[in-house]
Order: sequence, then C-alpha cells, then structure tokens
Amino acid sequence: MDEKDKNVVVAKSVQKDTKALQSLRDDVRKRSRTWPGIAQRANLFGADPITVMRPINYRGYASIYAENVWVYASIFAIASAGSMIPWGLWNRKSEDEPWKEVSRPEVTSIFLKVNPLQSWFDLMEASLTYLEISGDEYWEIARDGMGAPKDLYPIRPDRIKVIPNTLGKGIERYEFRVGPEKEPVKFNQEDIVPFHYFSPLKDWTGQGSMLALTSTIMLEEYSSLWNERFFRNNGTPPGLLTTDQDVDEDQATIIEEKWKKKMTGRNQQSVPFLPKGVSYQAIGSPPKDMEFGSMQEFSREKIMAAMGTNNAVLGITQNMTFDNYRMQRISFHRQTMQPKLEGFAASINIHLLPQILPTVWKPGLWEFRYDFSDVLAEETGAKVNWVYKLFLMGAITPNEIIEMLHLGNIYDAGGKHFVGKNMLCVEEVYGEDGAIEDEVKDLRVTVAEELRERGIDVTA
Repeated sequence: MDEKDKNVVVAKSVQKDTKALQSLRDDVRKRSRTWPGIAQRANLFGADPITVMRPINYRGYASIYAENVWVYASIFAIASAGSMIPWGLWNRKSEDEPWKEVSRPEVTSIFLKVNPLQSWFDLMEASLTYLEISGDEYWEIARDGMGAPKDLYPIRPDRIKVIPNTLGKGIERYEFRVGPEKEPVKFNQEDIVPFHYFSPLKDWTGQGSMLALTSTIMLEEYSSLWNERFFRNNGTPPGLLTTDQDVDEDQATIIEEKWKKKMTGRNQQSVPFLPKGVSYQAIGSPPKDMEFGSMQEFSREKIMAAMGTNNAVLGITQNMTFDNYRMQRISFHRQTMQPKLEGFAASINIHLLPQILPTVWKPGLWEFRYDFSDVLAEETGAKVNWVYKLFLMGAITPNEIIEMLHLGNIYDAGGKHFVGKNMLCVEEVYGEDGAIEDEVKDLRVTVAEELRERGIDVTA
C-alpha cells in the first residue's frame, strides 16, 4: 500500500469515527434534556473548567477536592468503593416469605449501561463524589417513546434548583440550568431521582462532608501557601535588613533593590554583598519551629474523621499489622459505606424502581439491593468460625445459622440442635423438653458411653 492509499484509509477511518461520535451525540440529545446543554457549554463533550476559589459554594469545594490530596483521596476511596459493590433485584411473594434474587430484563438493561456514555460504575462514582462535595445528587430519568425509563444521567448538583410546593407539601418541580444566561429546563418530580445527605439547616437539600472541614481546609491552604512562599524565597525566612548607621531613603532603596536582585528570581543561589554595618535579621519562624508535619498530620486525621475514611483505605500502612489493616477496611465498609448505600437504595426503591416495574411492583415485595458479601468476606469468615463453634456446642440450629449468615431458605429438618463430633440430634438424644424419654433411654446410654470414649464427659 503506497502513501496515498494509506492517507485514504486514515481519512475514511477518521470520517467513520466522526460520524459515530456525532451519532452518539445525537442519540444522547434525543434522550436527555440536560446533557445537550452541558455538551454545548463544555465544547461538545470536553471538560468544564473550574475556577479555583475559596470554599464558599459548590465550585469552591469542588476546586478543593481537585487540589487537596487528602480530601481527594478520601472522596476517591468512597466513590470507588461504592462503585464496585454489586447490586441486584430482590423479590418475595409476600411479607411472610423469604427474599430471593431475581432477574428482570427491564431492570438489567437500565442498570448495566445507564446511558450511551456511562456504565453503572461511572454513575455511582460521579454520584458519590457529588454527594461528598455538596450533600446532593440528582439523576435524570430519560424515557423511551412509550414513556418508560430508558437511561439515567447524573446531574451536577449546583445546576439543579428544587422548587417546593407552594402549599408546603413536597416538591413541585426541579429546574436545571447550565448557566445564568440559559433558560431553565423544568422537570416534573417523577423525572428526577434525588439523593441527599441530611442537613439540619436545609429543608430540601443536604450537607456534604466537606462543609464540616471548612476551617481545616483553610488552615491547610494557608500552610501550603506559606511553605510555597518559603521555598520560592530559597528557603530564607522573611526578615529585615538593619544597620546601625544613618541612611537616607535613596540609600535604603538601593540596598533593598540589590538584595532583591541577589535573593529573588533566577539569582536566588547568588551570594549577596551587604554594605558595612548592614545585616539581615529573620523575623519569621523556620518550618521546623512551625511543626508543619504535625499540623498536616492533624489536618489529615480531621479529614478522615469527617469523611469516614481511615489510614488503611487511604494506603497509609506503615507500622500497621495485617489484622489492623483488615479491621480498618471492614470498619470503613460497615460504618461508612453501608449507611451511604442504604440511602442510595432507599431513594432508588422509592423514586425509580416503581417506574421501571409499574405492572408488578408492590411496596415491601420488590427491592433493589447492594451486596456486601464479597467485600466483607474476611468478616464473614470470622463469623463463620464463631457460628461453627456454637453449632458444635449444640447452642444453635442449622436454620439459625442460615438466617445469621443470610444463606437462603431454611428447611424443615434444620430446626433441631446437634451435639458431639458425630453430630447427633440433641432432641433425639435428650428429648424435646430436655428430659429423658423412655423410647430414647437406651440410645442415650449408648451415645453417652461413646462420647466418654471420645473424651467428652456426658452424664447418662
């Protein structure tokens, strides 16, 4: 293939990719009412730049998330952990029957690939990140031609305005706006899935984890700026040029300019020469005296406390035993991730699932649930060992084990207690009420003798 043919092939490939991307954009525009505005504002599907600013609103806190290493690491740990948890659809025929995991194509299709551009992982990662920053997140429900839910699109929370009902009875509608110059897109309540963290000061919106860290974040920012200024000044603390001689203003200006020329910019490594009688006197404290290391470690501890993370999930494992590492990860999933995902599940089951399954859904019989069994496998292993010891003692029945470990359905014969290495049924050995039954007396004596031979003291 000559160079001309190669260029033709490349041109056709680019043209094909361009058409595919345009088709994807058109598809998104047809389905979603929020993403076309975002795409237009952000140069099609490019990034929407965020201006660095003080943490006084969503954009300010989002900027801190992008710049502060421990805030970013904590939110990333929460978002990625939540995105990796498997979910499933559960159903039961009545409130008296056990739950069973089931499959429905209308549920699988919308949660497997939530929209043409994102997967379930992408949706959860974005949603948990938004929640940590602002305390709010919203999903747009895009519908097919029949009005059924088709796609889900995450919405940046600062672009949604909640309009309460004028009578104070719930929410009237939602308004989406990309910029102040744009007309808002209005959504009915059923077209938005809301997620909130609780806020004691707001009625319709939530509070993000970062709000409690405002003072800590400001201290981090000031200390970082101080350190940056210190090293830009060649590690020289701020100070004064002093002299015991009389100098006029012009002489002072000349000395100052010579000092700056030698000690700032590209000449920081130069050796300054001071006139006779002029000396440098530091007026600031060096970083060692400021104890920035301890200050930053304390700030990190406060960030982890507010966001529910710990050293193990942030990768700080020095001087940590494996047991400590394991318990910290279990604690993170139990105390941080599980409550957050409970809120997600509740909102999905209230606002979304009834619309996906309108013909079969009934409250209390259908649920979309997360599954912690894989994540907490180590905790489950420890629990299994404990339960097994109780079973060997005859303290619990197989059915109780099934319920404690959430292993599925119980069975008729599993309601009895067993004892001994050969797993004899306690009720058959000792009787249902614990007294010796005539019909099992001979059996009990035989069993007692066998247990004594095995070193187990049993009174016949």
